[in-house]
Amino acid sequence: MIDTVADIGFDNLYAGTTGYSKGTFDETMSVIDLMNESQLPLPDLARFERSEFSEFHGWGDAVNKEFFAA
Repeated sequence: MIDTVADIGFDNLYAGTTGYSKGTFDETMSVIDLMNESQLPLPDLARFERSEFSEFHGWGDAVNKEFFAA
C-alpha cells in the first residue's frame, strides 16, 4: 500500500490537470480497495474539499498548513 501511495505522488508529477489523471485515479482506487479489505478507516477528506482542483493549474493555491488542520 505504501508503494502504491508513493506511486500516486510520483505519477501526479506528470499527470495532466484537465479532469483527472486515469493513472492516479486507478492507483487511488486501489489504495481505497486495500484499506477496505484490511478494514482500515478511510481518512476524512473534508479538509481537502476546501482546496479546488482548478486552483493554480491543479496544484492548488498557496495556503498555510493551518488551512488543512482547521
